[in-house]
Amino acid sequence: MGMIFIILLGLHTVMGLGRWCEHTVEDRVKHVLSPRLQLEVSCSAVYQYNMDGWRLDVDRMRNKHGGDDGIALYYRRSGQNASCFLFKPPEMESHVVNRTVRGCCEGWAGPHCTQGVSLYGRCFSTWNCEEFPGIHNSSLMPIEKCCSTLWGLSWKNASDQTCLSCTYNLLTDVRTSPLVRSGLLGTSRAPQASGTCMSWGGAHYRTFDRKHFHFQGSCTYLLASSTDGTWVVYISAVCDRTGECSKVLKMMLGLDLISIQNKNLTLNNFPVPNGEPLFQNGISVHWLGDFVFVESGLGVRLKFDLVNTVYLTVTAEHLAATRGLCGVYNNNPEDDFRTVDGTVSSYAASFANSWRVADPTNEDCSDAAELGHSCDITEDLTLRRQAESVCHQLLESTFTHCHFRVDPAAYIDTCLYLYCSLPSRERDGAVCDTLASYARECAQQHIIIMWRMPSLCGRVCPRGQVFSDCVSSCPPSCASPHPPGPAATMAQCREECVGGCECPPGLFLHQGTCLTAEDCPCFHRRLAYQPGDSIQQRCNTCVCRSGQWQCSSERCAGQCTLVGALQVTTFDKKRYSLQGGDCAFVAVEDFVDRKLAVTVRFGECSTGGGRAGCLKEVSITALSTTVTVTDTGTVTLNGVRKTLPVVNSDLAVRRASSSFILVQTFGALLLWHLDGPFTLIHLQPGFAHKVRGLCGTLTWSQLDDFTTPEGDVEISVSSFAEKFISQSCTLPKAAPSDPCSTYTQRLSYAERVCSVIHSPVFQKCHDLVEKEPYLRLCLSEVCACALQRSCHCTVLTAYSQHCAQEGVQVSWRNQTFCPVQCSGGQVFQECGRTCGFSCFDRQQGWLCSDNSGDMGQRVCVPGCQCPTGLVQDHQGQCVPVSLCPCVQDDKTYSPGTILQNSCNTCVCTHGAFNCTQKLCRSVQQCPGSLVYSPRSCMLTCSSLDQQGQQQGSSCREPLSGCVCPQGTVFHGDRCVLPDECPCHHNGRLYYTNETITKDCNTCVCQKRRWHCTHLVCAGVCVATGDPHYVTFDGRRYSFLGDCQYVLATETSGLFSITAENVPCGSTGVTCTKSVTFSLGNTIIHLLRGRRSKLTSICRTSSRVASTLLI
Repeated sequence: MGMIFIILLGLHTVMGLGRWCEHTVEDRVKHVLSPRLQLEVSCSAVYQYNMDGWRLDVDRMRNKHGGDDGIALYYRRSGQNASCFLFKPPEMESHVVNRTVRGCCEGWAGPHCTQGVSLYGRCFSTWNCEEFPGIHNSSLMPIEKCCSTLWGLSWKNASDQTCLSCTYNLLTDVRTSPLVRSGLLGTSRAPQASGTCMSWGGAHYRTFDRKHFHFQGSCTYLLASSTDGTWVVYISAVCDRTGECSKVLKMMLGLDLISIQNKNLTLNNFPVPNGEPLFQNGISVHWLGDFVFVESGLGVRLKFDLVNTVYLTVTAEHLAATRGLCGVYNNNPEDDFRTVDGTVSSYAASFANSWRVADPTNEDCSDAAELGHSCDITEDLTLRRQAESVCHQLLESTFTHCHFRVDPAAYIDTCLYLYCSLPSRERDGAVCDTLASYARECAQQHIIIMWRMPSLCGRVCPRGQVFSDCVSSCPPSCASPHPPGPAATMAQCREECVGGCECPPGLFLHQGTCLTAEDCPCFHRRLAYQPGDSIQQRCNTCVCRSGQWQCSSERCAGQCTLVGALQVTTFDKKRYSLQGGDCAFVAVEDFVDRKLAVTVRFGECSTGGGRAGCLKEVSITALSTTVTVTDTGTVTLNGVRKTLPVVNSDLAVRRASSSFILVQTFGALLLWHLDGPFTLIHLQPGFAHKVRGLCGTLTWSQLDDFTTPEGDVEISVSSFAEKFISQSCTLPKAAPSDPCSTYTQRLSYAERVCSVIHSPVFQKCHDLVEKEPYLRLCLSEVCACALQRSCHCTVLTAYSQHCAQEGVQVSWRNQTFCPVQCSGGQVFQECGRTCGFSCFDRQQGWLCSDNSGDMGQRVCVPGCQCPTGLVQDHQGQCVPVSLCPCVQDDKTYSPGTILQNSCNTCVCTHGAFNCTQKLCRSVQQCPGSLVYSPRSCMLTCSSLDQQGQQQGSSCREPLSGCVCPQGTVFHGDRCVLPDECPCHHNGRLYYTNETITKDCNTCVCQKRRWHCTHLVCAGVCVATGDPHYVTFDGRRYSFLGDCQYVLATETSGLFSITAENVPCGSTGVTCTKSVTFSLGNTIIHLLRGRRSKLTSICRTSSRVASTLLI
């Protein structure tokens, strides 16, 4: 069966229906007709085979020779004898099916196409659309005209009164004006350390060193290449039946082939849909306006309008190392006509013909002749006068203010040549290409020319858009309505000037249509939501208004997880690993109200291998009750073994599913996994700033998660963990070894079973939950586990449960992969309810109405539960709710039982007694007798803050023997007052009045506690490497992208810092190329390998007055 690909192409058909128009969409269906073919040939013949449809088989080359480095070594050793693997892609057949959709006509917008798009407004000489004395600004004009005057600084839309700042130097006149100011982007840019070769109009070229020439060759030519062959660009032309011709480009970047023909782009023979960006093998493809950009880490960039206009740019690393029609890039145009044999020709034709390459698809072409200038050799005087009349428009006032920057002579000559040499039907297009090329060259010098008119190269745009010769590279859209920074940074959005369609000021692009802000949808998890729609973000509700989510700001519950041996994720999402050994630690301690303590004990893992550090039991103390749950499912209450469920006034313990035990108390919930080392602890915001322990502090900041009982914040994990050891124990000192390095024979099995995390099974969760930490943990757990044990299942359960917490349920188990057998009529559920699933829950009133049983938390558990409509009875069987018995005073009553409670009658219904509500005479009943048993122990400096202790209780284990006098504690070898006990930090002791420094704050040891100043320290954000980031709040993450990104911006636009990442080499990683810092009137541009550049921007007012030190 052939594979089917569907490509949507939009056509625009305007109907006479007023404000509505119909758009025809083509569904193009392609079928594979023949299979993929393979071949091995000499590497010197690759291009000839390439022209016949064969492609370099990069994967086979890498597998054969051991990666890219191995291929390079093979080339050096084999030289001309090297052979290459090729493949021919499958042949395709397609047909088209049309369908019609409706949308707004040009010039109309809004949900009902009733809102006209106003292009006129008032021009102001201030930045904020305010009146300024002496300036006439009462007339209406387009924003382009306003911003093209020297005094126009802002423009107000006459329709919706939107104020827009002129963010670019739109000059059309050089006469003086009432307010003389410099260009908004400062002075002209210095020449860049790069060279750009151009070709347009089918026959005109400009070399890297800016030498212009005409050449009408009909073969395939080497446009440019590096002398070492790391990249090559070939150019040819293809014409349709009507005689319309366009350029064909083939670009070899290392082992990758990019082909562009008939407005279709392919990478290694795989199509790249128009408009969709791509980053693969270190190659970046993105689209802007009429152009597509192809870049790589090899120092070469292609810009092509998919028809006839080509820009090829090389960086300074290729100085004196290029060849082809673009010449030798060495800032010397005199040697640009260097032929393939190394000689410098005097004629363009002999030079260009020498770079002809063999092309099996065009073997009949011949060398082009040197014919001279077409207007000089023609005998048609009328044609020459027409050419001069059209082309001399470059000398008219519209273009004159750019003449001192860009000499128009070469462009006029090109315009004349093309006009006199082309047939009449192609002349207008060639003239427009030439004028546009000159305008783009001026734009690179920050001079924008508004030269197009309906009668001169006019362009029509669809769906309310307007044409611009310098479209924004960061256009305002419904998905990104705001510019990336202040006015200085906004100008960078038009740094790369290309022509194209964009929305008028004040409107936002969405799916090719211009909308007002009020009509913009919002986006969440790649889905669009209409204005007024709402979503739930944990405990907060967000409503879509004007394309932006407006959310409530409630503090949500925190979740701490402990998985395997041992990875901890704190309440504030700080992740770290710990060697637990055979120790017990305080995971959570309420040190303010002493209402809650959670202790976890570690020991030898049950998965084999003799490894220590796995979760063995957890103890939860709530008020005066302590319950302990072990990895075997044993439950003890205050030291007495119990069977589930267990309920008293302090807490409740019950089965949440076949795989989890749930412990619930006021504001806290704990889930204990029975099938492997995994536990979750949920705390309500009422515990914020009141807890500490392995699970952190619940302050919504990771910076203080390592806070110790003494009040300081430790740096290392081991020093922090030692402060929360609840019993005498010594942590392992040696750094843990990687189990996959120790048990290398288990690595392949680990990679196979853990790869499901990266598979499409979890695809929907990848954007919501970071997968790499779970993958690393899975590999470590499986490698340390005896073979044939399902150690990966626990980690996958933790990852799946985290996904469910974010609203994505993943069905990843099957009959052979981590299977679960259910009994009693139960079925397995990945996200089962934690309340109301048993008769006991109903007896206790734990019904899952709006998650009330989970205290408003979004908590669900995997495991076996009864199907919807059934509940589990005390024997584990699924039964209808009507068959649930009732429990009263530890006695069980069958459904329908009637009891008398004073003057009220109670009937057992659906697992609970339903009583009448008569007013009865109350009878006072006294409780049973109370027993008080004092306990004593040896108090030391360490035991004063014994973890897990509740207020008013004594030590965990009573001791007899010598103790210090009342009011003193033991330290070292003597008894001291409690206030004389030392403080601890980073493994050292500090005595009274000794100090340490934490960031910009000083901490003093007094009465065994650290007392710190609370100065607000400077925040530091770090971007480093390929690349890695650390936020102001200390969160670390990595992100690969080859765009320009905002590192930080002040919300009111006071300053912004952006960084531009570019591909490095051919491995797909990116590195930071440049950093731009905009502060008030000043722009500082830091470019790798270049001196810092500082640009001042003159404005009428400034909020910043400071000194910059670089």
